[in-house]
Amino acid sequence: MWYANVGGKQTALGVTDESDEAGAVAVYRRLTESITSEDFLPNPTHLPTPPPLDSGLTVQVAVVTFLAKSALRGIKQKTVYDYRLALNPFVAEFGQRVLHTLEAGEVERWADRPHWSQSTQNTYLGVVQTLMKWAKVTVTIRRPAKESRGADSVLADEQFEKLLAGIRSSPRGGAGDFKPLLILLRETGARPQEIAALTIEQVDWPNASVRLKEHKTRRHGGERIIHFSERAMAILQAHRERHATGLLFPTKCGNRYKAATIGDRVRDASKRSGVKATAYGLGRHSFCTAALVAGVPDAVVAALVGHKGTTMLHRHYSHIGENARVMKAAIEQVSKAKGKAG
Repeated sequence: MWYANVGGKQTALGVTDESDEAGAVAVYRRLTESITSEDFLPNPTHLPTPPPLDSGLTVQVAVVTFLAKSALRGIKQKTVYDYRLALNPFVAEFGQRVLHTLEAGEVERWADRPHWSQSTQNTYLGVVQTLMKWAKVTVTIRRPAKESRGADSVLADEQFEKLLAGIRSSPRGGAGDFKPLLILLRETGARPQEIAALTIEQVDWPNASVRLKEHKTRRHGGERIIHFSERAMAILQAHRERHATGLLFPTKCGNRYKAATIGDRVRDASKRSGVKATAYGLGRHSFCTAALVAGVPDAVVAALVGHKGTTMLHRHYSHIGENARVMKAAIEQVSKAKGKAG
């Protein structure tokens, strides 16, 4: 087993192969990157040794320890980064306070900032709750409801086509397979990285689907299957013939599109086309809205986009489907009544 000194404490790196020095170094780098932040650590190279949880942890020491152990448990680096983003201002406010002395009201007031949206407040307070739970501090924090951005970010077909026309070539020349990647997002409701990482070998071609081994809900025991429409399969087949093996939608250089790259290129196309759009809005949100308007049951829509249940769907989209169904039924009644009157 490989060990390293992290924050003045000997820490197991989780690498059991004594010859795998490269693997141990990679884990150590990932771990130290996750816990060193000049935003709240006065001396990032000399972290304090974390005391036992029951000895009166200050907020700063609790956060350092929490982030370090989160990275060590194998939590994704992006998630640890998001934790840090939320906890930096928390430490700036309460750094030298003993964690268990904090009351719910003062934490809620800390998050109630005019420049933070309700969604940001909800997210940051959620991270603080996670920290408190880890430190075995019992406190009930009220979180404001997140704003539903699903309906606001939906693109009509005409807007989507206009957005695609605004996509320009990459700096190295050519657009890669970016446009068909966006079309697949819209056709499947999948998360951007689920399609970006898709390979020819993964697809179950006879059954027009793919079963993902790595996905967002895997650690919660969820299963993720993406189903493809006929249009989606036609696009996939064309790219299968084009690339033969590996990624179905690579960049011009043959690499996978990263989340940041997808976001940047959609924002660029948005500015050029005049169509306000996000990767989630043009794909996932638009797919859910269209499905609900078409009368697809909530549970089926949730399964198609990879939610474990309908909670998220109800929070962001269900009112769209219900309103659409009511209005559609009403207009049909009006039409029939006019027919009888004529």
